[in-house]
Amino acid sequence: KENTIKIIEIIRKYQPEIIFAPYINDRHPDHIETSMLIKRAMFFSGLPKIKTSINSKLQKAYRPKRIFYFMQTYEFRPTFIVDISETFDKKMEAVFAYQTQFFNEKLKTTEPETFISTPEFIKFLEARAKTFGFKIGKKFGEPFFSEELIELDLINILKGQK
Repeated sequence: KENTIKIIEIIRKYQPEIIFAPYINDRHPDHIETSMLIKRAMFFSGLPKIKTSINSKLQKAYRPKRIFYFMQTYEFRPTFIVDISETFDKKMEAVFAYQTQFFNEKLKTTEPETFISTPEFIKFLEARAKTFGFKIGKKFGEPFFSEELIELDLINILKGQK
């Protein structure tokens, strides 16, 4: 409950239209719990009867429009795929920011090897991005899942508008 309230406070403070969360099924139990926690907080953030405040100021109820789940270890059939060709290197920089968890040949570590600390895992991330990119005719793609249907504005797409 305490963590749910903390996330509700953040949602109400920043009022995002979209929230991204780990996919609802993953090999790591913490990722599953995080997914459920975010979904719960997103729903409850829209209820006026749940009172929260920041700096002693009462917050107004606010609920984001959508929650999209990103892929971690377990694959799912994506609802949509985003072209990340121009930002793939930035994504990998973000991954390597957690240098103690992922393989880094420059970092000499005595930590035991884990599922994500092998060179193969980094290659897997790149291969997956290439695979999903290929499916949309791009170099790299990032898959997402939505529990709700998403409108596709086909008329504007055909007119060349985004």
